[in-house]
Amino acid sequence: GKVRVSFLIQIMFEERLMLKLRVLVMIDFLAVAILVPLLRSYFLDLNISTEKFGLMSSSYSLSQLLGGMLLGALSDKAFTRKNILILSFVGSAISYGMVGLSKSFQLLLVSRVVVGLVKQTMTVCTGILTEYLMDNDVPGARAKEIGRLSACATGAFVVG
Repeated sequence: GKVRVSFLIQIMFEERLMLKLRVLVMIDFLAVAILVPLLRSYFLDLNISTEKFGLMSSSYSLSQLLGGMLLGALSDKAFTRKNILILSFVGSAISYGMVGLSKSFQLLLVSRVVVGLVKQTMTVCTGILTEYLMDNDVPGARAKEIGRLSACATGAFVVG
């Protein structure tokens, strides 16, 4: 009866959501796989020393740590996870545009800090997935879907 139809609608919603999350992760990681190898040519063109490269790598890592905590707090208090995903994609696009336009070490550094602060796609997608699968009684459903997200990320790297 009604319970069965409601259950089927919920399953269809979850399947559509999981597909959307997989596509978002693939797009995000494809962008990373395309951009990161290009950074080397920017470093060479700008004559970036190993010290500056180390500063850039450290700045990215630190901003990613801070961004994860900040966006996590925002998703819990002020914004929905969907809005955080949008912020992550828009911020990443701006950062990638900055890389394309960069003619100086400073702009390249700022672009890496910006992407570090906002690029939390996999974390947010995992949170969304976990939230929607909490009530799922199927053993291993969460692990299976996280595995699928990871496979999408890996596939995007291979393609990129």
